[in-house]
Amino acid sequence: MMAALINSIVNMGNLLQQKYHVIIIGAGPAGLMAAITAASNGHSVLVLEKNKQAGRKLLMSGNGRCNLTNGEPDQHRFLSSFGKNGKFLYSAWQNFNNLQTISFFNDLGLQTTVESDGRIFPAAGNSKTVLNLLLNCLQNYGGQISYQTEVKKILFNNGRITKGITNQGEVKGEKWIVATGGLSYPLTGSTGDGWSWAKEAGHQITIARPVLVPLKAQEKWIKKVEGISLSGVKIKLKEKNINSSEMIGDLIFTRQGISGPSVLNFSRFLKDLLPGKVILTLDFLPKKKKDDLDQLLRQEIEGHGRKELLSVIAGYAPRRLARHLIESLAINPGMRAGYITRKQRGELVKALKQTELTVVGTGGFKQAMVTAGGIRLAEINQSAMRSKLINNLYFAGEVLDLDGPTGGYNLQVCWTTGYVAGLLL
Repeated sequence: MMAALINSIVNMGNLLQQKYHVIIIGAGPAGLMAAITAASNGHSVLVLEKNKQAGRKLLMSGNGRCNLTNGEPDQHRFLSSFGKNGKFLYSAWQNFNNLQTISFFNDLGLQTTVESDGRIFPAAGNSKTVLNLLLNCLQNYGGQISYQTEVKKILFNNGRITKGITNQGEVKGEKWIVATGGLSYPLTGSTGDGWSWAKEAGHQITIARPVLVPLKAQEKWIKKVEGISLSGVKIKLKEKNINSSEMIGDLIFTRQGISGPSVLNFSRFLKDLLPGKVILTLDFLPKKKKDDLDQLLRQEIEGHGRKELLSVIAGYAPRRLARHLIESLAINPGMRAGYITRKQRGELVKALKQTELTVVGTGGFKQAMVTAGGIRLAEINQSAMRSKLINNLYFAGEVLDLDGPTGGYNLQVCWTTGYVAGLLL
């Protein structure tokens, strides 16, 4: 084992002693796509990866199944999902879009399947298959990866990168692509290294915040309903003067708050409001208008007046949640339904339609799928992903100030920006 380790270190040292046309920092999806693109065009490529393996975050994507991209065919709808920063991607999109991504992987031999909301997955349902295809493709084009090689410093002179200092020694390249990711899932090695180098180059960094992340609530009753999953719940901000989209989807109550696809996506709207207290309203029955629900509940109570109230409300919400909603109004869940007053019925309707939840924080970067914020896009040439400040420096992936919803959108940013950066325009 010791001999193998020594040989590994020697091999890494040999790799660094050569001069390459392209040095790429980070062997995640953006870095690997950039490396493959550059190598396929005949450039000598070295990828520097500080971990023992490539693509650690890629292996986690889609719960280990790898949500490659989204099949949304409309370019405007796809890019507008990134908010105002989505327009930055229009030029790059002409070079490599989501449909081209699917074709790219199909050409590598990967069969794909379309699931709900246009999400594209490998048919085999295994992210390791995707990573292995990328690594084999890079190897076939002659690209190299130096593992356990951490860049400590990048040196600049006269508007160019001259060399990098790593834990294995110095490394030189004509062009440099930084694809180090953001801060989400720090255990995978994402520690925001790329931003410190970008700052040294003169770039401005938009403050990083965790998004696509579970939300923490102030209310203690959350623990009573922990583990309850609901579909079709509408989430919105109580404050009417704050411009925010409402969202309908799946939700799960956790020990500390709420999670689930709709909650993760909604967390993007809160990134400028947290830390602090933000009041949400949860509508458990968004398809029913308040008056219609009141009439429906009245009719059911009139027809089943001797039935316990809990059993009646449990027809509209899971039993544990129904019990909480009733008890929160100081009503006995075991009382006969026919005994509740008109006012109490109205309060129950309001609880089903407008339960308030005070969000006081998120699960942080440890639980966030994506980082919002990053290198200011105005300082990047959008058709090349090249720095406007350092003429041999490029950026790709989550290091950029781009974040989208769940469903393959953020991984597509990696494929698109990685491909364009790898063209070395």
